[in-house]
This record gives sequence, C-alpha cells and structure tokens, in this order.
Amino acid sequence: MIWNATFFSFQRSIIGSLFFGKETIVHISELLPDRTTCPTHPFIRLRNFIVEYNLILGISPIGSNMISYILNLVFPASRHFETFIINFTHIYDRQTYGKITWIDITGDQNVFAVFNEVIELGGLGNFSATDLGKMLAGKKVSCSTSLGLDSENVNGSSTPSDLKTLFELIYLSFTAPRMDEEAYASFENRMKAQLKNLELNPMVAFSDSLTKAIYNNNPRAMRIDPADFKNISYPRIMEMYKERFGDASGFVFTFVGNIDTDSIRPLVEQYLATLPANGKIEQGNPKEVPAIRKGDYVNRFKRQMETPKASVVNFYSGQMDYNLENIVTATMLKQVLDLIYTEKVREDEGGTYGVQTSARISSFPEGQTFLQAYFDTDPDKREKMNTIVRNELKRISDIGPTPEDFKKTQDNILKRHAESLQENGYWLNTLDNYYYKGF
Repeated sequence: MIWNATFFSFQRSIIGSLFFGKETIVHISELLPDRTTCPTHPFIRLRNFIVEYNLILGISPIGSNMISYILNLVFPASRHFETFIINFTHIYDRQTYGKITWIDITGDQNVFAVFNEVIELGGLGNFSATDLGKMLAGKKVSCSTSLGLDSENVNGSSTPSDLKTLFELIYLSFTAPRMDEEAYASFENRMKAQLKNLELNPMVAFSDSLTKAIYNNNPRAMRIDPADFKNISYPRIMEMYKERFGDASGFVFTFVGNIDTDSIRPLVEQYLATLPANGKIEQGNPKEVPAIRKGDYVNRFKRQMETPKASVVNFYSGQMDYNLENIVTATMLKQVLDLIYTEKVREDEGGTYGVQTSARISSFPEGQTFLQAYFDTDPDKREKMNTIVRNELKRISDIGPTPEDFKKTQDNILKRHAESLQENGYWLNTLDNYYYKGF
C-alpha cells in the first residue's frame, strides 16, 4: 500500500457521445456542504466523511470562463487519512468541454509506432535525458508523456517532499521538450537490431499473422519493421509532440494522494495556470480506428520449430453498450472462463499449462467488444482441446456459469475491490473514469 505518495494523471480523451452526450456542468448549488451524496459518485454516501470545499479560480488553462472546484474527501480518524483532489468544471457558455482531435497519422503511422519511446530521448529544457536523471538522483519523482489511441497523457508520481519537482517536470513537459539527434540515432540502431531478432521468433511471426487477419491488413495496426525507419523522421515526431502538447487546452488535472491543499495551491497557480492555452476545441473521429474484420475467418499459420507445438487463438468481436454493468459482467465472464478452462483443459485433459482469456468492452470506439481464448498444446491434441474450449464457451452462453463458479468469481472480485480501495491508483482511475465516462 502507498499512502505517503502523490499520483496524478492529466488526460485529454476522445470519448464521443458517451461523455459528451450528458452535461457534466457542476453548479455552486450542487456543492453545498449539507449535501449527503458524493458529487463524483452519487451512490457513495458521505456520512462517514468529513467534507470540505475549496473554491479556486483560474487554475485551469482552458479559458477565463472556467472555475475549478477542488473537493477534499478526508477519511475520519478511524481510517487512514488520504486526500483526493478532483477538478470539476463550470463553463458559463455551456459549451462541450474536453474534446480533442483524432490524431491523423495518415502517412505517419510509422512515426506513431515509436512516438512514445522517442519523445523522451532528448530530456527536458536545458537537460539531456542523462543530465536530467542525474538532477533527479535521490528524489522519488517521475513524469512521462504519451499518446494513446484516444488520449494525450501526462502521468507521474512523487513523495510529498518532491511535489514541487513533479510540478516543474509537468511544466517542462508541456513547454520545453528537447531534441537530441545523437540519442535518437542510438535508439534507431538499437531498435533495428531488436526488430531483426524478433523476426526470427516464430511466435512473433504468428502474432503478426493474427494482427493481419483481425485487422484485414490495415497498415495502422501492423508492427513496425526495420525497413520502416526510412519513413520515420525524428523532427516530425517532435513536431507532432508540440502539436499535441503545446496547447494545454482541455487537459483535466487529477491528483490523488497525501496532498495538503494549502501547499499545493501555489504550485497549481505557478505551474498549471501558466501553461500555454489557445482554447482550441477539437472533435475525435472513431471511424479512423482500424476496423476489425467481420464474419467468420480462419487463419492458419505454419512455421518450422525445434519443439513442435500448436498455438490456438479464438477471437470474437461484437458490439455492446458501454456501461458499468456490462464491463463488470465481462470481467466476471473472463474469471469464470479461467476457472472452467483450468478444470476442463488443464486438470482433466492435461492438454495445456493454461488457457489465457480476455474479455473487454472498449470506450473508443464506444462499445467495441472483444473476447479471446489462447492456449498452447501438443499438435496432436489441438482439435480436441479447441473443441472443449469452444463447447464450454457455448455452454456458458446457453445456460450461464454454475452457481459455484459464479460465487467464486463474485467473492474474488469483492476481495480485490476491498484491497483496491486502499490504493492511490484505484482512486485515480475511478475519478478519471467517472469524469470521462460517466461511471
């Protein structure tokens, strides 16, 4: 457990109708101290909390029409003390807040493939990556930037004593990215050597064949190879970085941890309120995301191996409503399948060390749903083991899990949830999810 630390995330996210279909305008009347329900989670009663409200003006770089509310939830003395700092927004003109553009990487997909690794090679400000590491020696602080499929992110952590250093790194990440041609050249040479070695690995080739099959040879979904570096420009990567992070409009600042609001206020005003902001509001386009192949498709891949084995992947895709109930249901389905396959495939048949499963509903594109079951086995057992995997999945689809498996899964989820309540990372994700996704 980490109690004496601060975790934060800044995120601009393309959410589409999921977030922007409902207004998240917070009015002063909704934040009165006699309120008995948590403004961020209406289903959480506040009778066990001491609640304080602090109003801070002008700390967010999205324009003068925005007010940020900082809400402190302080556990009573019988519990661990933890402070949660959450930004709410009130936009007087009631325009939609927080949109960003889909990153159009047409012609730049190779650049995007190495973007997150390259952007930090040069360091920050006047410090190379090596010198920056030396400057931070002895401090427990980290800060990194990245691009996701639907978001731009700055994530980090620190101890309370290093909180100012964290804010300095945040500010420099937005305002002073640094290029280092020598560091990039070294990175490119290392990557080319690693990629050449990967091509000798049969399982990497197998994974590549799956990606091509699932995404119908869409170049945006493909793994980079050594020849692609001729199309990668280091200056273009840094130009893209400045396009994405040079304007802090729309970023949401979320801090969770052992933070004193009086101490953090000057840091917020000095390092966040002064970030460059042009007020640019942009719209994402989920149609630009590589589409998954529709219909039934069988991908057969053969490669000579010293020790023969069969690797089998069953991949299903579809569309479901993106809501909390379905997300929890998908999580439970994955855990139920783990129990069933451990018993039926591993223990009863001895056909594999284990079947790896996943079940996920995507927020972008909203509602895109995946179910996957993967296992390695003896080639002679492939058909029999895969028949068991498919039949058990169909049985759950037809009649549901057994009461015993359901109870085990339910108990496990509740146990993990109780443990997660003590972690900063859980609350950080919970606050971000509610802010962006509405639950």
